[in-house]
Amino acid sequence: TLMGYSALQSGLTVSPRGLGAMVSMMMVGILVRYIDGRLLMAFGFALLGASTWMLGNISLEIGMSSVILPNVLNGFAMGFIFVPLTTMTLSRLRKQDIGNGAGIYNLMRNIGGSVGIATAMTMLVRGSQIHQSTLAADAGSPLASGLARGLQARLFSQGVDMVTAHQKALGMIYRSVQQQSALMAYADNFRLIAILALSCIPLLLLFQRVKRHD
Repeated sequence: TLMGYSALQSGLTVSPRGLGAMVSMMMVGILVRYIDGRLLMAFGFALLGASTWMLGNISLEIGMSSVILPNVLNGFAMGFIFVPLTTMTLSRLRKQDIGNGAGIYNLMRNIGGSVGIATAMTMLVRGSQIHQSTLAADAGSPLASGLARGLQARLFSQGVDMVTAHQKALGMIYRSVQQQSALMAYADNFRLIAILALSCIPLLLLFQRVKRHD
């Protein structure tokens, strides 16, 4: 939305994430039989952290390809995280308990996802407000005043009266401040998610090896 993408452009930009997840899930389904699930998850969290950090460097001037690559890597990382995670979660249960275990596991995933989304949205709103206040503090700077006068003169040359041109120039600057502050809040959240993903790697040592059922 901030970059002015249409619904089709947004879909083409984000959909490769699903392709990356599909490819990795097929790979991990085979690798999990031969490689310790903790190593697969560590690789997934590392890749998730790297791809999310890449998204933390976005700006309003980047091209579509700059968003597609991190999304592909992000989706690829998800397969390496959730397939081994599901296997390791249920591997030490008795066969008659796997159904109940899967239900509790999915319940906890849904609760965690809901809490995470709510937290992220709260941080986005508050972060945007903080960045907007910081940017608005420079509204009286010579650079901002010069930009306003330049926009006002441009609008006046297009036939807009001076008062309306001044109001529209201020509105254009305010809209730009809102866009930049929202983008900065998204970048902050992406970087935080990257740090959290990397922080999960040491916690994998708490997992026990998969128990093989004969």
